Amino acid sequence: MRSRSNSTELVIFGAGGHAKVIVDTCRASGVWNPLACLGESRWSDVGGVPVESQSSASGWLERGVSCAVIAIGNNQIRQRVGEEALRAGFQLITVVSPFACVSQTAVLEPGTVVLAGAVIQVDAIVGAMSIVNTGASVDHECRLGRAVHVAPHATLCGNVTIGDRVWIGAGSTVIEGIQIADDVFVAAGAAIVSNVSASGARVGGVPAKQLSV
Repeated sequence: MRSRSNSTELVIFGAGGHAKVIVDTCRASGVWNPLACLGESRWSDVGGVPVESQSSASGWLERGVSCAVIAIGNNQIRQRVGEEALRAGFQLITVVSPFACVSQTAVLEPGTVVLAGAVIQVDAIVGAMSIVNTGASVDHECRLGRAVHVAPHATLCGNVTIGDRVWIGAGSTVIEGIQIADDVFVAAGAAIVSNVSASGARVGGVPAKQLSV
């Protein structure tokens, strides 16, 4: 592991519980040194990293800190804040836990976060600003869109295709070859055994069915 003095400085957009995990993962990687968490928070610091207003972001750019990661669990908000950060001049970086397993042929697009115990297999593609959370599994040749969240211990079997901003709930399973449309919400513990083609659908259960609003 590199010492913090040799790691690259960055700021984190977000200052809640998910940001705590990102701070810890950045430090464990030895690659990234978080300087500030930008956003509203109940804490004055996140894991020892000071919390500042998001309006202070431009000041970090002026000081030459242009690397950033978006530590916000909500998919829609994470994508919006990430796009705003890009327009402001930040570079979204990828954070991978040293305790994750990522195939050399997998593609992690900018802003992706892969947390401890996660597995991403051969030829998988994970879209920009996505989260592959603790212990989640993304198998061979999966295609994940932008701002997807694969929650803790969820499993995507091989050749699954997922649209933008999809939430795959904790402990859920998507069998091989399934396609899921944009903005779908998969409840925790669900088993997806057929395609979910309606954008914005909410599904859950074993096997998964449409949930009432």
